Amino acid sequence: SEGSLIQGYDKAAWAQNETLGCTSLSVEHSLAVVRPVRDATLDILRRLSIADLARFGELSESGRYDVAMWVDTYYQHPLNHARQLSMSSTN
Repeated sequence: SEGSLIQGYDKAAWAQNETLGCTSLSVEHSLAVVRPVRDATLDILRRLSIADLARFGELSESGRYDVAMWVDTYYQHPLNHARQLSMSSTN
Protein backbone atom coordinates (compact mmCIF):
# COMPACT_ATOMS: atom_id res chain seq x y z
CA SER A 1 0.00 0.00 0.00
CA GLU A 2 1.05 3.58 -0.47
CA GLY A 3 2.50 5.57 2.39
CA SER A 4 1.20 8.92 3.55
CA LEU A 5 3.01 12.03 2.35
CA ILE A 6 5.47 13.52 4.84
CA GLN A 7 6.10 17.10 3.77
CA GLY A 8 9.72 18.25 3.81
CA TYR A 9 10.87 21.59 5.17
CA ASP A 10 13.87 23.90 5.08
CA LYS A 11 15.88 22.60 8.04
CA ALA A 12 18.43 25.43 7.93
CA ALA A 13 15.71 28.08 8.04
CA TRP A 14 13.97 26.23 10.86
CA ALA A 15 17.21 26.09 12.88
CA GLN A 16 17.75 29.84 12.41
CA ASN A 17 14.24 30.71 13.65
CA GLU A 18 14.79 32.91 16.74
CA THR A 19 11.53 31.78 18.35
CA LEU A 20 12.81 28.21 18.57
CA GLY A 21 16.05 29.31 20.20
CA CYS A 22 18.33 26.87 18.40
CA THR A 23 21.07 29.48 18.20
CA SER A 24 20.52 31.11 21.59
CA LEU A 25 19.54 28.44 24.14
CA SER A 26 22.28 26.73 26.11
CA VAL A 27 23.51 23.28 25.15
CA GLU A 28 22.50 22.13 28.64
CA HIS A 29 18.89 23.02 27.83
CA SER A 30 18.96 20.74 24.79
CA LEU A 31 20.78 17.95 26.61
CA ALA A 32 18.15 17.95 29.35
CA VAL A 33 15.53 17.05 26.73
CA VAL A 34 17.36 14.09 25.17
CA ARG A 35 16.79 11.44 27.86
CA PRO A 36 13.04 11.95 28.42
CA VAL A 37 12.39 12.04 24.67
CA ARG A 38 14.43 8.87 24.15
CA ASP A 39 12.54 7.14 26.98
CA ALA A 40 9.17 8.09 25.46
CA THR A 41 10.31 6.87 22.04
CA LEU A 42 11.40 3.54 23.49
CA ASP A 43 7.91 3.15 25.00
CA ILE A 44 6.42 3.66 21.53
CA LEU A 45 8.85 1.26 19.84
CA ARG A 46 8.03 -1.45 22.36
CA ARG A 47 4.34 -1.16 21.48
CA LEU A 48 4.80 -1.47 17.71
CA SER A 49 3.34 -4.57 16.12
CA ILE A 50 4.84 -6.47 13.19
CA ALA A 51 2.25 -4.75 10.98
CA ASP A 52 3.38 -1.35 12.28
CA LEU A 53 6.96 -2.15 11.29
CA ALA A 54 5.82 -2.63 7.69
CA ARG A 55 4.25 0.83 7.49
CA PHE A 56 5.96 3.73 5.76
CA GLY A 57 5.51 7.28 4.63
CA GLU A 58 6.69 9.11 1.54
CA LEU A 59 9.05 12.01 2.23
CA SER A 60 8.47 14.78 -0.29
CA GLU A 61 12.25 15.26 -0.54
CA SER A 62 13.52 11.69 -0.75
CA GLY A 63 10.78 9.07 -1.05
CA ARG A 64 10.01 6.06 1.10
CA TYR A 65 10.67 6.38 4.84
CA ASP A 66 9.93 3.42 7.10
CA VAL A 67 10.30 2.65 10.79
CA ALA A 68 13.80 1.19 10.41
CA MET A 69 14.98 4.31 8.57
CA TRP A 70 13.39 6.52 11.23
CA VAL A 71 15.10 4.60 14.06
CA ASP A 72 18.48 4.87 12.30
CA THR A 73 18.01 8.61 11.68
CA TYR A 74 16.76 9.13 15.22
CA TYR A 75 19.74 7.23 16.64
CA GLN A 76 22.20 9.32 14.62
CA HIS A 77 20.54 12.69 15.31
CA PRO A 78 22.16 13.63 18.66
CA LEU A 79 25.49 12.17 17.53
CA ASN A 80 25.42 14.45 14.49
CA HIS A 81 24.68 17.45 16.70
CA ALA A 82 27.54 16.51 19.04
CA ARG A 83 29.91 16.41 16.05
CA GLN A 84 28.61 19.81 14.91
CA LEU A 85 29.20 21.27 18.37
CA SER A 86 32.66 19.75 18.56
CA MET A 87 33.59 21.15 15.15
CA SER A 88 32.22 24.62 15.96
CA SER A 89 34.11 24.76 19.26
CA THR A 90 37.42 24.02 17.54
CA ASN A 91 36.95 26.78 14.93
